[in-house]
Amino acid sequence: MKIAPVRLNFNYRPSFKSKVVEVKNGEIDESTKDLIDKFEEDLKLQKQDDSIYAKKLGSGLCATTYRLQNTDIVLKASRPDEYSLKTNGDFSAEAQALSLVPKDIKNAQQLIATVKTEDENWYLLTSFLKGQPADSQQNKWNKAHFDDLCRTLANLDVNHVYHGDPSSRNVLLSKNGISILDFQYGSKFSFDSDNDHSYNANTYKVPYFIAPSNLQLFEESCFGKYLLELSVDEARETFRDYLSSKAIYHKIREEGFREQGARREIVKYDKLMAKYLANPSEDIIKLQAMKMDILMLHRDIATATNGSNNPIISIGQYLSYIEKTNELMKFTSELKSNTQSAELFSLYEFEYKNAKTWNNIARNELNGENNKTGTFDWVLRNCTNTQENQN
Repeated sequence: MKIAPVRLNFNYRPSFKSKVVEVKNGEIDESTKDLIDKFEEDLKLQKQDDSIYAKKLGSGLCATTYRLQNTDIVLKASRPDEYSLKTNGDFSAEAQALSLVPKDIKNAQQLIATVKTEDENWYLLTSFLKGQPADSQQNKWNKAHFDDLCRTLANLDVNHVYHGDPSSRNVLLSKNGISILDFQYGSKFSFDSDNDHSYNANTYKVPYFIAPSNLQLFEESCFGKYLLELSVDEARETFRDYLSSKAIYHKIREEGFREQGARREIVKYDKLMAKYLANPSEDIIKLQAMKMDILMLHRDIATATNGSNNPIISIGQYLSYIEKTNELMKFTSELKSNTQSAELFSLYEFEYKNAKTWNNIARNELNGENNKTGTFDWVLRNCTNTQENQN
């Protein structure tokens, strides 16, 4: 009996079926699906949040991010606890926020897709951007960074896209400029109607004559604290550089909002800010510093009232917030009384109303009108009693 020779096919590869079963909000190729499958299997085998198929970039409250091997794709995975999984869900909310980002803003993170695997896991895929968080020692802010930041955030503003969290971990610095990441809390805003302005005042802490501002949120989130880490002289010089870049920011907003037919007050405020921040006087510098101090305190209050900190501390912070807005109203009133310039008078009047808006919001919250719950309810009751005793 003659036996046929065995033919070996050295090019043979077993068929491989990716476990990615659904792709939404975009498209990905087969090689990316394969990487996601290998990444997921590797995590299960390793029983830890690291993989040879993706480099871990960092972890937040609800998610861990990775850069897929040999790609410019960032994969965001929910942390395994129930709260994180419920918060992120299928990442549709974050994908929706990312879809608002204009494609021509190259240094803002862009959506690629959301994917679901056979293990019922959802992942968010976005573009990879280079850079590191700023620090006061090795990776400092400079004028070029400020210019890039202000242009980027102004373009988001003009497109009515609110980032939601431009904190130090989401604004990266590199030799080429800055990158904006993580639009998880992003939203679309409007200022077409009286209802819009009322909503903006409570949500974005801006009165009717200011469009919601990503740069204001940047100051609140991280920039003020960065300045406090510098020496007095360096902080002063850095702040001046920042304010001159902020003039660029307001100029872009002025031109963009005018083209959109925004209300006269909105355009006028940005026009005045652009003019008087380009070469700021000592009064303007002090005014801007006072505003940033209030914004920083607002962030501290939000952190202190999330149930994790001592409510006694947040009472003091809240009363300090009221006091500082009163001081800003007093300072802007004095500036109005002492200027002979009609333009400066208008700018100071705007800033007085800005401080008044913050003050009113705070007092409304003290009266329990914003439906706060938990620790904040306790804080509000005590703050209200304290205010009544003072009055």
